[in-house]
Amino acid sequence: MTCIVGLKTTNGVILGGDSAASTWNTVRTLAYSKVFSKDGTLYGFTGTIRMGQLLRYSFQPPARDGQEVMAYLVTRWTDALRTTFKDAGFASKENEVERGGHFLIGYDRRLFHIEGNYQVFEASDGFDAVGSGEEYALGALHATAGEKPMDRVRIALDAAARFTPTVAPPYRIVFSGSSA
Repeated sequence: MTCIVGLKTTNGVILGGDSAASTWNTVRTLAYSKVFSKDGTLYGFTGTIRMGQLLRYSFQPPARDGQEVMAYLVTRWTDALRTTFKDAGFASKENEVERGGHFLIGYDRRLFHIEGNYQVFEASDGFDAVGSGEEYALGALHATAGEKPMDRVRIALDAAARFTPTVAPPYRIVFSGSSA
């Protein structure tokens, strides 16, 4: 499991992630990051490593062509994502419901949470988290309002790692704009 933390700032978006890769009885440290920037969009994934590999190396979002951000993400962007996941054999289907995975993106200076059912969610408080340490990270982000953005992200990841055995440093952090 994992913890991915996202924070919207006045200057952009910050995503931070841990480095644990775990099974029910083993935790390993990944040699690469679960958070990354690709073509101006930040990604932070949880769940299977395969999903993160597809986001990083296969997924090619279509051009936005001036469409409003939310409309673009829930239509053309999500359609391209679903196609990528299906073509790679990643998407699952049960009782006629298609499933992908959970991840955060920083897009156009906004923070979005993509749910397993491809729902696009944007929290009004400007922060979010996904993964097994999600609840601890959200609490830490709430409690550190007013602190420096990078400190808030690190504190949230520390809280998740302290109380969740499947979250572990080192932490990797990416940002858009001048979020640091």
